[in-house]
Amino acid sequence: MKAKRSIIILVLFFSGLVGLFVKSRDKLRVTEEHTNNSPINLLCFFSGVIEDGESLYLSFKRIGVPDRIWAKLIEAMRGKVDFRRIHPGEEYKLAVSKDGSIVSFEHRCSPWECLRIYRDSLGVMHTVRDTVPFTRIIRSYSGVIRTTLWDAMVSDSIPLGLIDNLIRVFAYDIDFATETRSGDEFSVLYEEERFNGKIARVGDILAAEYRGKFGTYHAYKFEIPNTKSYYYYDDKGRSLKRSLLRTPVAFKRISSRFSYSRLHPILGIRRPHLGVDYAAPTGTPVIAAGDGVIEFAGWNGGFGNFISINHGHGLITTYGHLAGFARGIKKGMRVREGQVIGYVGATGLATGPHLDYRIQRGGKFVDPLKLTSIPGPPLPAQYLSRFQAQKRAYLNLMGALAYKNGSSNNQSDNSP
Repeated sequence: MKAKRSIIILVLFFSGLVGLFVKSRDKLRVTEEHTNNSPINLLCFFSGVIEDGESLYLSFKRIGVPDRIWAKLIEAMRGKVDFRRIHPGEEYKLAVSKDGSIVSFEHRCSPWECLRIYRDSLGVMHTVRDTVPFTRIIRSYSGVIRTTLWDAMVSDSIPLGLIDNLIRVFAYDIDFATETRSGDEFSVLYEEERFNGKIARVGDILAAEYRGKFGTYHAYKFEIPNTKSYYYYDDKGRSLKRSLLRTPVAFKRISSRFSYSRLHPILGIRRPHLGVDYAAPTGTPVIAAGDGVIEFAGWNGGFGNFISINHGHGLITTYGHLAGFARGIKKGMRVREGQVIGYVGATGLATGPHLDYRIQRGGKFVDPLKLTSIPGPPLPAQYLSRFQAQKRAYLNLMGALAYKNGSSNNQSDNSP
């Protein structure tokens, strides 16, 4: 990405004064007209765009914002704004008074969302988030696998977010890297949010079905009444959630399997490999396979950057050869299933970027690809009839959308 020129504009305000600042390609030209000797009230404006690999702090440093102003912005917004949630391409504007106090800060999070922070006349800071409402639609999509689920959906220009969501919904039951076969079929009903006629984000999956060589699987979203929590259940109301996810990373292939006698690619000797190696590009997010507490996060010899998580019930998972750790990851931290804990790398004894994933049950290593997880709790009996009615509504809508145009990718303007 080409760096966009950041702009620093000085504006002078006082009684009877007009300050005109003209920015040219080569210099900043200033002209002034004075009618009296009133004191000058100086405001400094900074604006910029986050570049690849930058945090907001690094972007501030690049355009010359002093550290003391960054410190004041952090202090003013402590507990109100997480400045780590800023991504490349996002724009910002900062106004500072002559004594270095924060006057206002604007962060354009996306074309439809803007965060504004400003100080009122009493010196109190306020936070306002301006958003433009989305148009929400429901879409249905069906496909047939020829090589992989990824290839099948990408070839139809399906949003990557939907692919990730579908893999996560069936993550406990289907290993999409090893258990998909040519001819397997799938259908999915999902929400999509649009802005100015374009996809803004992929919403939740409402219903999905996978029909393959290893079995048929169903998933239906259901929100527990009087709560903000929702879960996925099969057609009989049994939870799809298990004690551990099948795979904690979106990988391209399995480069090494569980074995008690594997020829080590670097050492050249046979030794046990009590886990599974998932090959993936450097920097691919690695997630916690289940809720738990981090027992270790640091360098561990041949494993390189290494994380160990205790999930209770005698279950421990480990993650090796990481390029680095996610922000805040440290020993004693509690993590949630699906939370990003690190990134794929090739640290330690590794010939290429991959995740070395291992599971211990009762103190013994087990093959992650053959692990039988403990099922989650079923849907409470008092909600079963409501769930069945919602399931039928989803199936009817999925069928209606599929019939509507006789194609595999259709939409509805209705919401459930």
